[in-house]
Amino acid sequence: MPPFLSSDHRWIFHCDMDAFFASIEQRDDPSLRGKPVLVGGSPERRGVVAACSYEARTFGIHSAMPMRTAVSRCPQAKVVPPRFERYREASQQIMAILRSVSPLVEPASLDEAYVDVTEAAARTSARELATSIKQRVKDQVGLTISIGIATSKSVAKIASDFDKPDGLFLVKRGDEAGFLAPLPVRALSGIGPKTQEQLQARGIQTLGQLANQSEDWLHEHFGKRGPELGERSRGIDHRPVTVERGDDLPARHRGCGEVGGAAITLVFTRRGPDPTSRHWRQDGDLEAAPRGLLHLHAESYRADAYPRGMGY
Repeated sequence: MPPFLSSDHRWIFHCDMDAFFASIEQRDDPSLRGKPVLVGGSPERRGVVAACSYEARTFGIHSAMPMRTAVSRCPQAKVVPPRFERYREASQQIMAILRSVSPLVEPASLDEAYVDVTEAAARTSARELATSIKQRVKDQVGLTISIGIATSKSVAKIASDFDKPDGLFLVKRGDEAGFLAPLPVRALSGIGPKTQEQLQARGIQTLGQLANQSEDWLHEHFGKRGPELGERSRGIDHRPVTVERGDDLPARHRGCGEVGGAAITLVFTRRGPDPTSRHWRQDGDLEAAPRGLLHLHAESYRADAYPRGMGY
């Protein structure tokens, strides 16, 4: 393995904005600060929640929830229509800050990215770099960002959720397996509700229990991806940070909206339909809605808009 891919050398950041769309609305409109904010379509037109503030989350509201349900849980919430150009503008500012630290930046969506800071961290500490990024985002963009620091992408992603909002969490080199062991299997990216159910049926509740399974057992029950799940449950993930060229948007991005009154989830790809969108539907993000499939084209992007309840 090349040295720059080894966990003995790498430091990876997972940078994740805090309630991105809703935070921008609160930043731009002081009257919304400290209040439950729901970004999305109208509840009267079967809109969905594209994002919600932390104040709204205390009522059990989450993204992709029907707006009508969200408003019934929190009648005092402020419903705000999305302003995607404003969100993209903020995203571009944040990505520029990340690229000033390292050229190895992989946007995962408008509001999150992986950054390989191995070279920069050799001149200072990874924690100091993360602290500097957080301060610059706050000063220049007016938003907070949470950063997970680890030797791999999968561990860094989990770490970024540990101290939200405005968090910074570092998993020390060599501590990856111990950090992951007590966590529920659902914490690992790639394990959705169906895989979680299959694991729990076999008595596996935590990543530590998954890490203890043999490669043969994992392959028998989960096919080709089984051994990979086993490695990642032990903190082993050699995937490099992949640099996107020519656009600040990632190769795949998901958003919510409505077309003709029907609640939809949008899966944006550069190369046509995204096969993983089917897995998203299976993972229970979407609820029943009229069947149908709509393809939208915008600039160099293709958006596959799947009304909820496609029946796959």
